[in-house]
Amino acid sequence: QLPGVSGSMRRTYERLSRGFAVAMSYSRTKIEALPVALRRSVFPMFAVGGVVGGACYCAAEGLLPEEKHTIQLFKDSCESVVAISNLTKVRVSIFRGGYSNHSAPQGTGSGFVWDDEGHIVTNHHVVQNASEVRVKLNNGEQVHVEIVGVDQPCDIAVLRVPDEKMRSSLRPLKKGNSEEVLVGQKVYAIGYPFGLDQTLTSGIVSGTGRSLPAKPRVFDIIQMDAAINPGSSGGPLLDSSGRLIGVNQAIITNSRAFSGVGYAIPVNIVKRVVDHLIKYGRVVRPGMGVTLAPDYVLSQLGTEGALVIDVIPGRGAYKAGVNPTFTEETRTGPRTRLGDVIVAINGRPIKKQTDVFQELAMHDCGDIVVARLAKIQRDGKRVDERNVKIRLEEFGSRK
Repeated sequence: QLPGVSGSMRRTYERLSRGFAVAMSYSRTKIEALPVALRRSVFPMFAVGGVVGGACYCAAEGLLPEEKHTIQLFKDSCESVVAISNLTKVRVSIFRGGYSNHSAPQGTGSGFVWDDEGHIVTNHHVVQNASEVRVKLNNGEQVHVEIVGVDQPCDIAVLRVPDEKMRSSLRPLKKGNSEEVLVGQKVYAIGYPFGLDQTLTSGIVSGTGRSLPAKPRVFDIIQMDAAINPGSSGGPLLDSSGRLIGVNQAIITNSRAFSGVGYAIPVNIVKRVVDHLIKYGRVVRPGMGVTLAPDYVLSQLGTEGALVIDVIPGRGAYKAGVNPTFTEETRTGPRTRLGDVIVAINGRPIKKQTDVFQELAMHDCGDIVVARLAKIQRDGKRVDERNVKIRLEEFGSRK
């Protein structure tokens, strides 16, 4: 105990003492091997060295290990994060009734370098309705980029830096695996909120497996409490190793400001979408050739599954004999006959419409899936269950 000494001074003294002890313990064996006379002359030098070493130890301990890790993570990742400006053409009147076309910003967002080919990934809504897109790199340089492709259902867009020399200086982020994301793990978000320069926020994963009603084709959305604000959309969500695990997309709030709940598109979905956009310019989604009813229809009958409303002639489900819902005339008037209900695909239970989308997203066009179908009675009971094989064909969004 050091009476009359403040807490900060006490901590400094403790750090100096530890540094001195480290220096002395490191040197003790060498000092004891010296003759007594020489030992007496050498000891003061080691004592001074211990004090100096303690001072260095003190300075190095000015930051906690967690703080040092966060600082290094930001330094390693910030070069890959860019600011994105959505520009539109406007006509401006000039002298003597003439007009001039100018580019005016209509929105901003964030993005990040995807690969060594100069591709940049962001949200679709960041570049929506843009006549041109401008990217600001980490070094402050601004460049116009081309839109390679967009996917509105998953809210992903891929851009490309046209200049080959500039592409060679870009540094892509390392990619992680969103299936390994756990509730409680630390996450970091980098972006350009409110038009500010690069901003780092941190938090934890507060939920996994989320879904948004507006994005039925995005599954296993990551929920986190790292602050996401306007302008952060499209930026990367990183794990504690600096690996990309998601693309920041949306927040839940009654105002435009962050209120503690943010969402990111998982990187495993982003990989598949980006690969398709780069290769085809659009996402090629496999489909069975059916139209499904909203989930509340079966909920009212007290059962689960995906009710088939319509079957597209010539497609996989039609060829497999899947029955649609239809209305027939009877003596008492029109009567609706419910179609088949999909209760499983490849052995995976189907409880709602999005389960079908999620299962099909794991396949490619040309794959054959086994769908288990059932008829649903008025009391919600399943009858006449059977399995059918359905060949998947392209059924997806286009650019």
